[in-house]
Amino acid sequence: MKSIWKLGLAATLALSASSALAEDRSVALILDASGSMNGHLTDGTVKINAAKNAVRNLVGQIPDSVRLSFRAYGHQHHRSKHNCTDTQMLVPFGRAPDVRAGVVNTSDGLKAQGYTPITHVLGLAADDLKPENGKRAIVLVSDGKETCEGDPCLLAKKLAEADTDLTIHTVGFGVDPQARLQLQCIADAARGTYYDANSAVDLAKTMEEAVEATAEPEIQDEVITITLPEAQEGTLEIIAPYFNEVVDAETGEQVAVLTDSTPSKVLPAGIYNIKFGKTQWLKSVAVRADETTTIEPGRLRVEGPYFNDVLDPETGEIIEKATKHHADFPLLAGLYDVAFGKALWKNVVVNEGETTVLNPGRLKIKNPYFHDVLDPATGQALLKLTKSNDELPLPPGTYDVRFGKKLWRGIKLTEGETVTLDPALVRMAEPYFNRILDQDTGEEVEKFTRDRTTIPLAPGTYTVMFGKAAWKDFTVEAGDDLRINPGRIKIEGKKFYIKVFDEAGTEVIKLTEGTNDIPFPPGKYRLDVGGQEVPVTLIEGKRLVLKLQ
Repeated sequence: MKSIWKLGLAATLALSASSALAEDRSVALILDASGSMNGHLTDGTVKINAAKNAVRNLVGQIPDSVRLSFRAYGHQHHRSKHNCTDTQMLVPFGRAPDVRAGVVNTSDGLKAQGYTPITHVLGLAADDLKPENGKRAIVLVSDGKETCEGDPCLLAKKLAEADTDLTIHTVGFGVDPQARLQLQCIADAARGTYYDANSAVDLAKTMEEAVEATAEPEIQDEVITITLPEAQEGTLEIIAPYFNEVVDAETGEQVAVLTDSTPSKVLPAGIYNIKFGKTQWLKSVAVRADETTTIEPGRLRVEGPYFNDVLDPETGEIIEKATKHHADFPLLAGLYDVAFGKALWKNVVVNEGETTVLNPGRLKIKNPYFHDVLDPATGQALLKLTKSNDELPLPPGTYDVRFGKKLWRGIKLTEGETVTLDPALVRMAEPYFNRILDQDTGEEVEKFTRDRTTIPLAPGTYTVMFGKAAWKDFTVEAGDDLRINPGRIKIEGKKFYIKVFDEAGTEVIKLTEGTNDIPFPPGKYRLDVGGQEVPVTLIEGKRLVLKLQ
């Protein structure tokens, strides 16, 4: 009697249908803990949490006779480190009853953060299994494709050829077409099965079915092997190709370039890598004898682009760049981030055979100087608006814009909308290094100089400093054009050293031959001239001349 033991997600793959309970079997369970596992399944569950629950259910169902190990990858180093050897054997092989607690505890403690080095991990897992007797299986659970060097499908093929007792099963967590194709190729190349899991509910249901299937009666098969002539070639086809280079995964040799005029190519059965755009490679494309393998990319169009990098969300690698003359281009189906300066339009979905259109908002500033656009949550500068670039695209969202050190807060952009900021223009006649303060905070936000007599400001109330003299309560609104016209004090005559006091008795400046004829706010002052107190009144826009005899 042959017993079949099917399990959902990781559990589905732990044992194959060939006498799982009757023979010694060793199972190397590998769990993806890369950064993308912080994403969500269709039912809203965080992927890494669903995976941990699946592992917990799995080890509780595995028969005692099975020897089990547990390895993870991507959990030790953040993806920013680009670590392609980030994997660890967390629980070495042992009888299932002896390692259950260890597998569950180490699984529960994983932090998803790194890369997806599938090729490297499969090689290590195969080495882990070499000392084990009987049937050997690798169970790879992943939500993404290889993000490092190497072709995991090619390696799986070689491992299976070298070890007839080795099987590799793969499970995809809410994967995109690229990852699904690669994981299917791995399983097919190593006598295994690929399983899809798109929600936590799906996983639980599949596990229940697996437990029910363990009681099927064992059937003794009589096997007669007949060798038939094998076809040697298959066809690779790309729908709407765009100069796609095709490379033999094993030799690295370019075997074809698919274009509009030659969208398909007859190739020897094998595994190939296909280039899309500038840097994107679709690895582990299996071409089977007498079959046609069809790849259908999607397209991305960015309306009004401005050198927008299209990024792989897991690695940050630049896949394409949208420009004025290259705004519509093919991409492999999947998830992408699109950069607008340092602002990211995240999780852009490109589907097979469809065009995804991004219609960003646009932010414009009238009479700009140099203005950072900030993320309100982090304060990070995302891009800069200047006189030469006074209007730029941004993803929908809320932004702050810096005017000097003052923020114009809460600028909301929606798709396809242009928001124009019309700051107040504040002009100073004959400035003298006058600091502009935010009156609420006292913080210096800008400064007038002889070279900067007109300054754009965000709406608010400001104080303008003249030395230590303060001209307060300048309230400006969007679009205002305000001229500040201070009074001036000029001393004529012999050498002098005059202290100037405001009405409160505070010394605001010293007048000398080097600091003479300078601006002051209108108001009443007291001058100490050689021990004599001289009261004066300054009028806006007027110069007061004191002649010393």
